[in-house]
Amino acid sequence: MLRSAATALARAPALAVALLALAYAACPRPPQAPFVSAERGGVRLEVLTAARTPSGPRAQGQPGDFMLSSPLVRVVVGRSGSRAAGALVDATASEWLDDALTGLVPVFEVDGREVALTVRRVAPVLSGPEPRLRIERTGSELFADTDVTLAPGQRWITLTTRVENRGRATRRVRVGDRLEWYGDDPFVPGVGSVGDAREVASRWFSHSGKRQFLALAFPAGPADVSFRKREMGAQRQVAWGLRATLGPVQSTTHVRRLVVAPGSLEAVAEHAWRAAGVAPGFVEAALASKPAWAVLEARDGSGRLVQSVRSTSSRLVLPAPPGDYQLTLRSPGGVDLTKAQVRAGETTRVEMIPPTPALLSYRVSDPSGAPLPARLVVTGVAPTVNPDLGPYHLSAGAANVACSATGSGSLELPPGRYSVLATRGPEYDIDERVVDVSATEGATFRARLTRVVDTSGWIAADLHLHADPSGDSEVPLPDRVTSLVAEGIELAVATDHNHVTDYGPAVRQLGLERELATQPGVEITTGDWGHFNAYPYPLGTGLPPLDASPAALLASVRALAPKALIQVNHPRMGNIGYFNQLELDDAGVSSKRGASLDFDLIEVWNGFDLTQLDVLDQGLAEWMRLIRLGRRYTAVGNSDSHRIAFQWAGYPRTYVRAEKAEWDEIASSLRAGRVVVTSGPFIDLRVDGEGPGALVKAEQGTVGVELEVRAPPWIGVERAELLLDGKLALEVDASAPERDVGASPRARLRFVGGLPVSHDAFLIVVVRGTTSLERVLPGTRVVPVAFTNPVFVDGDGDGRFTPKP
Repeated sequence: MLRSAATALARAPALAVALLALAYAACPRPPQAPFVSAERGGVRLEVLTAARTPSGPRAQGQPGDFMLSSPLVRVVVGRSGSRAAGALVDATASEWLDDALTGLVPVFEVDGREVALTVRRVAPVLSGPEPRLRIERTGSELFADTDVTLAPGQRWITLTTRVENRGRATRRVRVGDRLEWYGDDPFVPGVGSVGDAREVASRWFSHSGKRQFLALAFPAGPADVSFRKREMGAQRQVAWGLRATLGPVQSTTHVRRLVVAPGSLEAVAEHAWRAAGVAPGFVEAALASKPAWAVLEARDGSGRLVQSVRSTSSRLVLPAPPGDYQLTLRSPGGVDLTKAQVRAGETTRVEMIPPTPALLSYRVSDPSGAPLPARLVVTGVAPTVNPDLGPYHLSAGAANVACSATGSGSLELPPGRYSVLATRGPEYDIDERVVDVSATEGATFRARLTRVVDTSGWIAADLHLHADPSGDSEVPLPDRVTSLVAEGIELAVATDHNHVTDYGPAVRQLGLERELATQPGVEITTGDWGHFNAYPYPLGTGLPPLDASPAALLASVRALAPKALIQVNHPRMGNIGYFNQLELDDAGVSSKRGASLDFDLIEVWNGFDLTQLDVLDQGLAEWMRLIRLGRRYTAVGNSDSHRIAFQWAGYPRTYVRAEKAEWDEIASSLRAGRVVVTSGPFIDLRVDGEGPGALVKAEQGTVGVELEVRAPPWIGVERAELLLDGKLALEVDASAPERDVGASPRARLRFVGGLPVSHDAFLIVVVRGTTSLERVLPGTRVVPVAFTNPVFVDGDGDGRFTPKP
């Protein structure tokens, strides 16, 4: 009894403490204040407010996301629970206007297979000399945390990922990053610019920007970088670190650095080498004279391009790792060669002599002698090589082609023998001749172009174009306008990615109001559903919500721009094709939630598929299938040009029925389907006197067809296919139209006759050729193709068209 009482008394203090602890836990406590910001060691970490959220054309950060900033770099990371959780979505060294980053997300591989990890938390870490951000990810066997850090005086963002094997078996693990950014082809030291799909091991690689460059560097050694061939939009790469064999609870660490530098490739290269753990040296080339432009290249002993810089000054500075290099200076007059040895931290000075260029003067005119906008193609005649007419962000020239809004000017190029060709698109003939360009006297090229194809009552339009405001194009607006008038385009719509652009000021600056009509527009570029053009889109009008469902997105466009036409671009182009994302089936049905077919036009032919006729045929077949299902959309074809050379403005093009390039008439014809699409030949189709888009009545089961296909001599046309409800009803071959007194002078194919129609039907004409147009469109193996929109036939006399499934 006494022992029991003693025991109870002995336990009383512990019991009292436990009871007090329970009582304290049950008491209400003031909530912990949410993190707002912290600043230490020259680095600030903050939660974005609406006022601090980036506002550039490609900025993706949202209120609630995190931003790390130093005096040199700012980066935004998606918050927990957001669609971009744990991803680096914005980065800049200056203004958000220059932000080209689309996303950087760590990826993980186990035993050679990529595995998905879920973001568990994105949280600030306030210990250490500077605040940083930690992103925790978990999977079935792996745990990973990634620290995002900045340091004063550094132009890079360091990402340190520690990954731990929490499974029971030993695994081969690798950490990498999936990276997307807007810009031109990436640069890889030892390789050069990469425009195709390939695998490369490299210490760093960079994107080519406008006012700002990015690079991803690897201090532990080369990473395996997988480059994808870019059709358009953001560049996409995956960069993998070294593989590590991890037993249970073992871990490995992968470090990489995202460099952000204003200026040019040489600026980002200097910091990229340092971020990769290599102390660079420098070559400073003083030029004996100042050329219009110059490119300095450094190649190692194996001939690999280690570094390249471009400038318009008489002094070029090239950073490179220590080593012996062959230096090549390229300029309008040709090349100069020398050698240099580079030492870490030192500057090697060399003098280089730009060869004096010869001058090719030109004048292009019409038969009356009036100047005519045109494009020149300058080809070297062996042993003379093709000239480099300069980077297109300095002039309207690119590679070996040059565009002129006035039809006259001069080109700097090495002395030699050249074939010079002048063109103004498929309504004109071409003029070509060989000239010897003397080093002392130069040469003159005079061309006379005649409009030989009658397209009266039709306007040549390109309804999908890109220029400098797009993140994936560097073409200045005046150069884009020049490229259009040089190809004979009469109506152009500006459609930059998520940016409302107007060519009007550039047209007025160049004095081309009589040559080119324009409309402001935008290519609404979504991450999940594809790309949509909307035009005309009022300047200053906000964009629809890009993360909305298609139904909400398209409804928002209708509300924001009630007069705009909505055009589905490249509907079957990979993951940026709307029909692919909808999983649209042969019945024109999608099971995707929020799907919508509330649009007006389908881009059946896109310039990136200019040479892929199988893709065009598939697009035509799907469009005609939709018509048979009762869904009437106008088919258009556009260049989707992002460059001056090799993505040719106006190829393909859309001819719209209109007497003048006045928008109300143009819009009415586009809605009604009064449209012809072509890469060269022009189709004049009349069914009982009516053209595409019309409804005609079949009298006694027959309609009268008058078909004429016109083209200049340099475009070959072999046959025309008359498709009734998508099936071949008649084929017209290249018989001699010149013996037909009713044919126009440039008729290449002609048919006049009756076509039996026993039911409601639609008639489409497709014209095909087999002769390459590469002579005029160098670098591409384009053949002539054209097609009309439908003429609808009322076969049963009820006054309307009822499709036959």
